[in-house]
Amino acid sequence: MSVFSKTRSADTVVVYVLRRMRTPLIAVISIFAIAVLGLVLIPGVDDQGKPWSMSFLDAFYFVSYMATTIGFGEIPYPFTSAQRLWVSFMIYPTVIIWLYAFGTILTLMQDQTFKMALRKSVFSRQVKHITSPFFLVCGYGDTGHLLAHAFTQKHQQVVVIDNDQNAIHALEIEEHAMDVPALVVDASQSEHLIRAGINHPCCKGVAAVTDDNKVNLKIAINCKLLNPNLEVACRVEDKGIEANMASFGTDYLINPFDIFVQQMVLHLFYPKHYQLHELLTEEDGEHCAFNEVNTQGLWIICGFGRLGETLYQAFLEYGLEVLVIDEVPEEMGAPEGSVRGRGTEAVTLLEAQIKRAVGIVAATSDDADNLSILMTAKELKSDLFIIARQNIRANDALFTAINANEVMQNNKIVAQEVMARLSTPMLYQFISQLRYLAEVEVSNLVEELLRIQNVRELKTWQLVVDIQQTPSVISALDLAATVDLNHLVSLAGEVQLGQPFVVLAIKRGHTLMMHPSADTTIFAGDNILCCGDTRFASRPI
Repeated sequence: MSVFSKTRSADTVVVYVLRRMRTPLIAVISIFAIAVLGLVLIPGVDDQGKPWSMSFLDAFYFVSYMATTIGFGEIPYPFTSAQRLWVSFMIYPTVIIWLYAFGTILTLMQDQTFKMALRKSVFSRQVKHITSPFFLVCGYGDTGHLLAHAFTQKHQQVVVIDNDQNAIHALEIEEHAMDVPALVVDASQSEHLIRAGINHPCCKGVAAVTDDNKVNLKIAINCKLLNPNLEVACRVEDKGIEANMASFGTDYLINPFDIFVQQMVLHLFYPKHYQLHELLTEEDGEHCAFNEVNTQGLWIICGFGRLGETLYQAFLEYGLEVLVIDEVPEEMGAPEGSVRGRGTEAVTLLEAQIKRAVGIVAATSDDADNLSILMTAKELKSDLFIIARQNIRANDALFTAINANEVMQNNKIVAQEVMARLSTPMLYQFISQLRYLAEVEVSNLVEELLRIQNVRELKTWQLVVDIQQTPSVISALDLAATVDLNHLVSLAGEVQLGQPFVVLAIKRGHTLMMHPSADTTIFAGDNILCCGDTRFASRPI
C-alpha cells in the first residue's frame, strides 16, 4: 500500500495536468505540425533570387510568434506569394488554437482540484525534507494556534493539518518563529496522516486537538495502528470516548475539565503546591502570590455541565458546602435542592443565598452568561472568590476586565498539557505527583526557584546524563568518581550568574524520584528534570 501511495503522491499533479491539457495539446501540436510542414514544403526565394526552402527550425520559429500574435516579420527572406497564401490560411487556426490552449491553462490554474493537488505535492515535499525532530498538530483552532506558536517559539518544528480552509489561511498570514508546513485535509483519514509525516523518522509525536472528540479518536486509532511507537496526545471531553482511547494505549488523554479541577484543588487546598505549579507552567508564574483561600462557607456553581459537575464532586470530597444553579437541573442530573435559573438574575442568586457565600463558579458554555453571572454576583457581594469558564479566546479582554480569581480557558489548558507531555514528559509526571510532596519540601522548592536570578526567564527542561549533554559528568564517572546533584549544579553554574537551576526530579528506569536531596548520586543514563535560568537550559555540563 505504501508503494502505491508514494507513486500516487509523486504523480498526481503531472497526471492531472496532462489529463486536463490532453485535448488542447493535441490540437496545438497538430495545427503547429501542419503549419510548419507547409512552410518547409513550399519553396521560397533567397536574396539572390535563387530557390530556397525554409528549415524546420525557421518554420517552427515563425509559426511560434505567428500563433502568439507577436509578429516579428518574414524571416529569413521575404515570402513568396505561395508562402504568404499559406500563412494567411494558417494564421487563423493557429491563433485560435493557441488562445484555446492558453485559456485552458488559465482555467486549470484556477481549478480547485488542481490547486489542492499542487498544495499536497508541495506539502509532501516540505515534510519529506524536514531533518529535525517535529510534532504533528491535527486541528488549528484556538488550541492548535497556541500549540504552533509555543512549539515554534522554542524552535521546535511543527506540521499542521486541518479541514478548515480559513484556519490554514490564518496560519499562513501569522508570524511564527519557524516555517510551518500546513495543509487543508481531514486529519482523521490515514492517507492524510501519512502525508503529514507520522511515519517520518523525525516525527516525535502527534497532538490531536480538534474540537470533535470522535475525530480525535480516529486520529489516535490511525496513529497507533500505523506507527505504534509514536507518542499521541489527544484532547477529549467525553468520558466514554476517553475510555475508548485508553483501551488501545493512547499515550496522553487530555481532558481540560479534569485538569482545571485538579488545579483548583491545588489552589484552594494546597496553595504552596499551586504556587509551585504556576512557577513551572506559567510564563508569569513567578508573580504567583502565596494566598490562602477561605474555603469554609457556601460555594455556588452556576451551570451543571462538564465543569460544574466535576467541580461539584471535587468540592464535596473536601467537605465544602455547595449549591447548584441550573436552568434545567432535573435534565442535567443536578443534586436535590438545586436552584432553577441561569444565575444571571439577582433574584436567582439571592435564592441561592449568595449573601453568605464565599465563592461562585460561572461554569456555563456561554461566555455572555458567565460574564453576566459574575457582574451580578459582584454587585450583591463584592468579596467572593470568583471562578469563571471562558469558552472563546476572543473574549480575553472581557474576562481580564471581570477580574476573576481563576479563569478556565480550555484551549490554553490543552495547549499547555500537550507541550508538557510531548516536549517535557517528566514535567507532566512531576506535576501529577505534586500533591504527594510534603508542604515543607514544596516551600523549599518555591524559595529556591524564586532566588534564581533573572526569574522572568525561568524555564523547565530535561537533562540526560550522557556524553552530549553532560560530558564533564561522564568523564568523571569514567574515572570511577562519584557525582552527586550538588556536584552537577556546581559544574553547570558560574558564580557571577548565580544558582543555575533546581533539580525537581530524577528518573532512573521506571522509577521517579521527586525532589531528590543534593547528595543524591547520579549515574549515566539518568533523566533529570531541571527548572532554572533559561541561559543554562542548552549548555552542556
